[in-house]
Amino acid sequence: MLSDIISDAVAREPDMEIVGAPPDDGRLVSAATQLGAEVVVARLSGLGLSPDVGMLFDAHPRIQVLGVADDGRSTFLYQMRPQRTLLGALSPQELAAAVRAACEARASQLRNSLAHGRF
Repeated sequence: MLSDIISDAVAREPDMEIVGAPPDDGRLVSAATQLGAEVVVARLSGLGLSPDVGMLFDAHPRIQVLGVADDGRSTFLYQMRPQRTLLGALSPQELAAAVRAACEARASQLRNSLAHGRF
């Protein structure tokens, strides 16, 4: 039922395409690789994603995963963005400020992406 709702929603969008359905047999990484997926929609079971999604991030660090709760009422965006920025030696206050700035930058980027319909 939930997969049908997601499929219908994506099918209505002219700039999106469902390239395949993730297999239930632990072959998520190979399927995503073979299909060239940019975003994977996965069901959240209990409090998190399946172990297959962890392996997916190991193989494809830039892929994005939308985790949808079993009840369909909550969706979470999971993504890794490997990037290294030298900050140098920081005082405790500067470290705290850097953490706040990183969180705000990420939140701003996500708000901007959502406002423009991009993930």
